[in-house]
Amino acid sequence: MTTFAVPTDEVVASRHDAGVVFLHVPKGRLFGSNRTGGDIWERLAQSMSLSAIAEDISARYHVSRETAWSDTVRFVAALEREQLVERRRA
Repeated sequence: MTTFAVPTDEVVASRHDAGVVFLHVPKGRLFGSNRTGGDIWERLAQSMSLSAIAEDISARYHVSRETAWSDTVRFVAALEREQLVERRRA
């Protein structure tokens, strides 16, 4: 089974050189992340699986697949806690 996380309808994101800023509209709360988080966010918005995202991050930043997977899952879990994404399986 493949796992995806998709942005909720309640979030607006703005990408910039240093990363990404998220606004959870109903709560009026802002969240920020670095460039790697911005790269992960862009791929979530493109409906890439978490596994595919981790592979891409591994290649882009020259880190091990295990490190990229761990960091991707941890970042997505943080987005989930803040209700910025929803996890789905296909």
